[in-house]
Amino acid sequence: MIVGGQAVIEGVLMRTPAAYAIAVRRPDGTITHTGARLPKWSDNY
Repeated sequence: MIVGGQAVIEGVLMRTPAAYAIAVRRPDGTITHTGARLPKWSDNY
């Protein structure tokens, strides 16, 4: 599995070829996250 990551302000972004996820710390100290699957390149063209 190929996984890459990158820092974002107060959080982290992780990505694979098929999906991504982002987690960030809010000003009140809680952590919120979201993620989604990415469309295949062949689906767009």
